[in-house]
Amino acid sequence: MITVRQRTDTKVPAWQVDIKAMPHGSLRAQRYRYTAPRSITSKSGALRWGEQVRREIEAGRLPPQSKEGKAKAYEQAKAAQKAQEGMRSIRDAAEIYLADCAGRGNAASTIEAKRRKLANVLAVVGDAPVAGSGEAEASQVRAAMRERAYAVTTINQTMNVFGMMLKRCHVLRLRANPPEQLEKIRDRQPPIPKAYDDATFEALVAAAGVLGPEYTALYLVCGETALRVGELIGLEVSDVDLGRRTLRVERSVSATGEVTLPKNGKTRTLSMTERLTAALTLCVSSMHR
Repeated sequence: MITVRQRTDTKVPAWQVDIKAMPHGSLRAQRYRYTAPRSITSKSGALRWGEQVRREIEAGRLPPQSKEGKAKAYEQAKAAQKAQEGMRSIRDAAEIYLADCAGRGNAASTIEAKRRKLANVLAVVGDAPVAGSGEAEASQVRAAMRERAYAVTTINQTMNVFGMMLKRCHVLRLRANPPEQLEKIRDRQPPIPKAYDDATFEALVAAAGVLGPEYTALYLVCGETALRVGELIGLEVSDVDLGRRTLRVERSVSATGEVTLPKNGKTRTLSMTERLTAALTLCVSSMHR
C-alpha cells in the first residue's frame, strides 16, 4: 500500500511517500515514510517511486534514504576508501606528494632535492603501503643507508623529507591516520681527550727541544701550568719570578687583541716545576748573549 501527499513544510515543494511493505524474511508488514527525491515533481511520479522502493524493501534491499541505508552506504564508502588506502604504495604516494609540492609553489630545485632524498626510501620500502608506514619503515631505510656509509646528515635529511611526505599524505587523504614522528640519529664521534696523556706530552717536549730552548719553555709553560691560549698570549716577562719559581697570571688577550682579566675575572699565582724554571732560565740566558 502506498499513499502520497504534498509537503507544505519545506522551502521547495516535495512529496511525502508512506509505504506499507513486507520486509524480506518478515511475517508482518511495516510502515515506512520517505520524502521523494527533488527531481520528482508530480504525484504520479511519487507513486511510481514509492512502488519501486516497496519492491526494494521486499527484496531485502534498504532504500538509500533510510537511516539504515545511509549507515550502510557510509560503511561501504569507508571500507572502499580503506581498501584504496591499503593498495596505495609509498612509491605511488611519493609521486603524488611531489606533484603536490609543485602545485604549492615549491621551486624545481627543491622538488628535485626531495626526489633524491625519497629515492633512498623507495629503494628500500617503496612497495610498502603508505597507509600504515612510519617508524618501522624509517628504521629499515636508516639501516640500509648506514650500511652504504651515508653521512648522518644525509640520513637525517632523508628522514625529514620522508616524514613531511607522510604528514602531507594524511592531509591529502592518502592515509587515514597521521604518522608518528620519525626519529633522527646522532653522529657518535669518538671522544676527544681534553688533555694530552703523559707519554704524548713528554714526546712533544722532547720534539720541542730539538727546535730550541724557547720551544721547550713554551711547551712546558702550556703543559705544566695549564694556561689558556689567551693567558699565554698575555704573559709578560715581569709576570715570571724565577727566584721564587712562580708565574703570575694577570691578563688574557683575545684573537682580536682585546686585553681582559683571566677567566673568571681573577688573577692567580702558579708554582713552576724545576724543569720549567730551568727552561725559562736558559731562555733568558740565551736572550742576553
